[in-house]
Amino acid sequence: MFSFAIIEIEVILVRMVDIMYKYVNRFINADDVLKLMDELEGYSKDDEENIENTKLEIKKIIESVPNEEDEVERKRKETINHLLEKMKNAKTDNEKIQAKIDKKKEELQSDLLLVKDGGEKYKQIFNKLTHNEIVNREATAMDTKDLLEFITHYISVPCPPQIDQEAFDDMVEVGIKEDKREALWRLAFNYEFKGMNFNKIVDYFILKRDVYYLMELVCAVQESLDMDYLIDKVIETNDKVFINKIIEDNKNLDRIEDKHLEMLKNA
Repeated sequence: MFSFAIIEIEVILVRMVDIMYKYVNRFINADDVLKLMDELEGYSKDDEENIENTKLEIKKIIESVPNEEDEVERKRKETINHLLEKMKNAKTDNEKIQAKIDKKKEELQSDLLLVKDGGEKYKQIFNKLTHNEIVNREATAMDTKDLLEFITHYISVPCPPQIDQEAFDDMVEVGIKEDKREALWRLAFNYEFKGMNFNKIVDYFILKRDVYYLMELVCAVQESLDMDYLIDKVIETNDKVFINKIIEDNKNLDRIEDKHLEMLKNA
């Protein structure tokens, strides 16, 4: 169901596939990769030889290829800054909701400060890790729940596993079954602009009358949401309290377009 296995098996110890995923998505740089590979445990002798050879190859790349800030990295920073700007004036009298907003801002600010590899250096190490035999073997061990938990460990990444709508919906169903609302929000954020339909997540947040996560979804992936669908579904609840909470929340966060806001007010 997915075409490129950038995924991790569920284990306690750090695995090669976990290191690869962190590097591919630029959470760590080449020096971090080497440090983490030094900490690997529980592999066979053949695997240990593979790991040592991979480390030597990465060291050669570090020594011979200069680092640079590429377009992906510039776009990543631009996206985070855009989100931080949108959240800058987000205020609410609800202490729990405000704490969640503040936490998300802190997470985004931390992501912005990470030092990344880019350009040819990144490409060469990317290829070494993604074509590694151990990584590919470990990737096949994933089931739907494992994949959901791994992807949603991160707020958003530029290179999530390549999946189709069916695989995405399977993860949504797992998240709904276990009431993992934060995971569902993060899942959508990871697949923004990747052609996924988020209506099942919208339906669940509405079913639960969860204004916080519904509005966070709008804030994070509005351009990838079917906002007409979302507004229609909210109105169909005929729940005046729920609708009014959304309107009130929007006064502080300004996330809903005027035409949709007017529809809610007239419901």
